[in-house]
Amino acid sequence: MSTRNFIFEIGTEELPPIALPELQSALAENIRREFANAGIEHGKLLSFSTPRRLAVFIESLSEKQLEQQIKRRGPPISAAFDKLGSPTRAAIAFAEICGVNLNQLERIREEKGEFLFFQGCKAGASTSSLIPNIVETAITALPIPKRMRWGSGDVEFVRPVHWVLILFGVDIIPATILGTQTGGSHKGIDFTPRRK
Repeated sequence: MSTRNFIFEIGTEELPPIALPELQSALAENIRREFANAGIEHGKLLSFSTPRRLAVFIESLSEKQLEQQIKRRGPPISAAFDKLGSPTRAAIAFAEICGVNLNQLERIREEKGEFLFFQGCKAGASTSSLIPNIVETAITALPIPKRMRWGSGDVEFVRPVHWVLILFGVDIIPATILGTQTGGSHKGIDFTPRRK
């Protein structure tokens, strides 16, 4: 599977020195967790911080999330078929939700009875499309006891944010993070893994 290197960086006003190590490690752990939850594989993850910057670098981030196994239990057979064995609206709606024909559904027996059941695979989404939400979730979960606002917006963070960069290979991922449009002067730097 194709991979690219990934960089996420927040530039801020001076961060509190006591909080800096915890912010750095929490940001790295949150991003690691969110990529794992999304089923996106990667290589080594490194985090960095300076008084005005928090950053995470990931080697060989997969360009696509893993294929997902889907298992869904549907309505009970008693509600899925009428007395003549014809499918009810419940059975038809369940098949539509699963994106299959009714005859492609299975039946499973459990303690509570017999149910319609769907098992299938869903192709993974592109990593680029998932990155903004992953980064936003990771930032929201940071341990910041006292958040501050700046400007006229409702955005809150430990200090005012001046820039945000999300770089996936050579591409800047467009997003608005902490009220700031991603960008930066890093365009054109290639962080793609080098082949030996």
